[in-house]
Amino acid sequence: MIKIHRLFKTPSWLKILTLLIISLLISLTVQADITDIPENSHVKPYGNGWKCNHGYRSKNSLCIKIQLPENAYLTESTYGNGWECNRNYREVNRTCKHFKIPSNAYLSASGDNWKCERAYRKTGKACILINVPPDGHLVESNYGSGWECNLGYREKNKNCGKITIPANAIPTNLSYGKGWECVRGFKETNETCRLIDIPQNAYLNSDGKQWECDRGYRRSNQACEVVSLPLNAHLDYSGDNWECNKPFRKQRNSCGEP
Repeated sequence: MIKIHRLFKTPSWLKILTLLIISLLISLTVQADITDIPENSHVKPYGNGWKCNHGYRSKNSLCIKIQLPENAYLTESTYGNGWECNRNYREVNRTCKHFKIPSNAYLSASGDNWKCERAYRKTGKACILINVPPDGHLVESNYGSGWECNLGYREKNKNCGKITIPANAIPTNLSYGKGWECVRGFKETNETCRLIDIPQNAYLNSDGKQWECDRGYRRSNQACEVVSLPLNAHLDYSGDNWECNKPFRKQRNSCGEP
């Protein structure tokens, strides 16, 4: 065996030649370890073992040719058929059958189905025009009528009827309820919108339908009364009550020594 440390005492060209020979011997040794490579396969470019050539599938340590039907193409997938149908064809009993695209339709992105054009809906094997009533508009939906009424209108008997909206109200796009809601600062009362009476030291809450007392006040009927703080106390996080300063403890309506 050639000792590597002697290479440093030999000429450069001889060093290179020796390293090439060693590399070749190692490569031949690795190749020799793979003795049972089946037909229609090749050694993996990385790792150990072998894999079947393109168009073949491993089965019982052999590489079996994939039976490719007409109007199909091979895939690199290790599961399934190993092939897929061309666009505008669909798999039927391990064959690829051409399917018809009806009028007012187009081939889907997957290539194995079709979709109706806008303003049409799928009915059986055809695309039927959607009849949108006055004051309605098309919607992208696979169910329902395929249209909705415009804002301020409500569906009734496949038509769009105008909603009666009281003063200080706005229409909603909800399919339930009255179809309108009071604007901020007003509250619904008997089909009308009544101004919310905000007492002193109060403000409208986030939804604009109720009022809340300012911090340091608490609700008492329809007014806001000030929170009376006992000695050695402060307002709590809610702002409408109090708690004792540490280390004092609450004793009824006062803060006593710990």
